[in-house]
Amino acid sequence: MAKILVVDDEQHVRESLSEVLVDERFEVDTAGSGEEALKKLGEDGFDVVLLLDIKMPGMSGVELLDRLREEQPSVDVIMMTGYATLDMAIESLKLGAYDFLRKPFDKDVLLASIGRCLEKRKLEEEHKQADEALSILYGLSKELATVADGRHMADITLRWVKKAIDCHVAGLLIQKETEKEQRWQMMVGVPPSTGESLVEEVKQRTIAGMETLIDHAIESDRIEVSAAEMEGIEGELLSHSGSKLQSFVALPLVADERTIGMLTLGSWDTDAFDKQDLKILSTIALANEVAIAILRMRVEEALAAERERLEAIIASMTDGLVMLDRDYRVVTINPALERMLGLRAGDVIGRPTFGENPDPQLSPLITLCRTDSPGEIVLSGSPRRVLNVYASRVSDSAGNYLGEVRVIHDVTREKELEQLKDDFIASVSHELRSPLHSIRGFVRLMLEGKVPDPETQREFLTVVEEQSQHLNNLVDDLLDTFAMESGRKALKRQRVSMKDVILDAALKLGNKAAEKGVVIDTELADGCPDVEGNEEALEQVVTNIVDNAIKFSRQGGQIIVKASSGDGKLLTQVIDHGIGISKETIPRLFDKFYQADGSATRAAGGTGLGLYICKQIVEAHGGKIWVESEPGRGSTFSFTITLASATMHQPATME
Repeated sequence: MAKILVVDDEQHVRESLSEVLVDERFEVDTAGSGEEALKKLGEDGFDVVLLLDIKMPGMSGVELLDRLREEQPSVDVIMMTGYATLDMAIESLKLGAYDFLRKPFDKDVLLASIGRCLEKRKLEEEHKQADEALSILYGLSKELATVADGRHMADITLRWVKKAIDCHVAGLLIQKETEKEQRWQMMVGVPPSTGESLVEEVKQRTIAGMETLIDHAIESDRIEVSAAEMEGIEGELLSHSGSKLQSFVALPLVADERTIGMLTLGSWDTDAFDKQDLKILSTIALANEVAIAILRMRVEEALAAERERLEAIIASMTDGLVMLDRDYRVVTINPALERMLGLRAGDVIGRPTFGENPDPQLSPLITLCRTDSPGEIVLSGSPRRVLNVYASRVSDSAGNYLGEVRVIHDVTREKELEQLKDDFIASVSHELRSPLHSIRGFVRLMLEGKVPDPETQREFLTVVEEQSQHLNNLVDDLLDTFAMESGRKALKRQRVSMKDVILDAALKLGNKAAEKGVVIDTELADGCPDVEGNEEALEQVVTNIVDNAIKFSRQGGQIIVKASSGDGKLLTQVIDHGIGISKETIPRLFDKFYQADGSATRAAGGTGLGLYICKQIVEAHGGKIWVESEPGRGSTFSFTITLASATMHQPATME
């Protein structure tokens, strides 16, 4: 309903014209002077001022019109006077009057003038609103054009919405699609119009309250929710300064004929949003700028998720991978290849793998990439590596060559194991062939009657027995290795006296040591404590190590077996002053089938399984085994075993 202010110094004129306008459903007020008119215009808003008397006492009508043009230019004035002249009409229009009517006037002429004035005001307001909406859309679309992050996009959208519409809470709901469900993700901007910040708890309650209202709007198939309807909505709405959220508007964002999001506004005030607010919000929603941004965000999120998934797969590969572009420049390498080649991705990405004077540091990578026929290649250096290279061409949907992906499988360990296996087979064959050949030769001589002397026969039979024992030891080592690796050999633990184990081993090997002139001494701490373990297995460890010490000790040498406790462990050490072990050999000394090179090693015999078995037994007891040695100065083999607890079972003994 339009509001009109009638200004005239004669009361009966004001009253009669007011009756006419009220009958036409206008809201009317009156003023008897220019001064009163200015006061009322300052206190309340009017659409039209009917100025009926130009020559009022005090402030004249022309002076009032001039003041209104300066102070309230949005108010339209229709001049009505009985002193109408052409000059007066021209001057009034120059001062900003909308129309100029002459008394006495016809009712229909007056109403027509008022109607044209109100229509003009409506068009001007719509034009102003359109300009504001276009300005908002321009600013919004300009900022959204470069944004893909959801939170940033929501902040930009809500900032522009709140710039256009006065509200306390603005929100953007984005529909997140998954394979099994569709859910709404809330992004809310919650600074109130006062500029104060809301605490985190209030933010969370805002989200809960607005989602409740959104559900109601969707179920009722309506966009706006009135304050009256809100009273019946279940769920707690946000409270702020003691008052509830009283006004709420939700508008859908549509793309590809389906709703993908919603713009929401909330206010603590009742009926806070008018039709103009809804129109501006609808303009923003229907312009699809936000919807397009949401779709773009979804594409970016999908690409980012796929990129992260691909990067995670590449990073978790145990095989190396290098991607090359069409010019054979490195696009990426994965962590496995970095470790294989001792390179960093940052140092090689973008570098060419072809060309003159290549960087020496890239030599291993260049070798991989220049291989025309991928297959097995060997990289010399330390350590030496054997690699299997597999190449795959990468093309786009049109078949255009984009580059290559090369997958590198490190087979160095497999090759080493193959070599060890071959060496083992050769060693076992030799170890089996030598005693068998010896046994066969002596037995044949005796069967053919070529050794009639009983003493000589006894010597031959002694050799046969020794060689048979060697074969037996070899078979035992092989069986022990197989049993431990297959998990078939369980070590039953109990309280074990390492003092007895050490003394028994020294006694058992005493004759063998004496034959070489080697002395075995023991240095056992007073009250040498018992350990938790398997007596038979621990005796095998001590026996193997002491037996090796005898083999590699010089004639007339000394072996010392020591035992001492500390930190809940018993440390056992076997010290010899024999030929020693080279630094290069030590890291592989406990490997299966490994035998150090050298004539002394070959002369000592063995299969390369003894120390491997010792290591397996000690580690099965939760201990550690290691060696310290210098060539020509002897070796010290050490291992630790956990001490037995006071309550551990003591095995029964026979008296």
